[in-house]
Amino acid sequence: MRAGPVNRFGLWLLLALLLVPTTAHAQASVLDDLPPCDFAALPAAASVTGLQVGAVIYDFASGAGCADNLDETFNVASVPKVFVAGAYLDWVMQGLASFTTPITFTESYFMGGSSDCLRAEDIGQSVTLGELSEVMIECSDNAATWMLMDAIGWNTVTAYVDGLGIDGIGPVIPYS
Repeated sequence: MRAGPVNRFGLWLLLALLLVPTTAHAQASVLDDLPPCDFAALPAAASVTGLQVGAVIYDFASGAGCADNLDETFNVASVPKVFVAGAYLDWVMQGLASFTTPITFTESYFMGGSSDCLRAEDIGQSVTLGELSEVMIECSDNAATWMLMDAIGWNTVTAYVDGLGIDGIGPVIPYS
């Protein structure tokens, strides 16, 4: 397996935020007061025709931050992977799963994506659940997502999302 670069602090901070219960009302009022980030004005963004960016950057300690396009709807792409990782980490915290539990990468999971960490030459190898959770996010690896979801159960992910109490999130089906 090869791993791509990732800001691990940012990843685990994002996942930790999914595990912390919050209220939608408190979040909305804070987000509504943030100035725009103006990502579309950045030189790299200006070179991409039709690019739309929606994001929130927020420093919980100082309250500083910015937000763009909070009222826009975007296709979710790999966002469900964050919920899969959250459900898995929740299981680890409850002692129901372990980072070291192995699972075999079989041909039925192989997807062949250009950025995938799990490659054809890895078929037949044992991969731990912890490694799957990392490469699922680091490489946006679809095979790792399927393997992790099969290991913890699709119902586990759905129950985790339902338990967050966020309105408007339906069942997590990463590749429907």
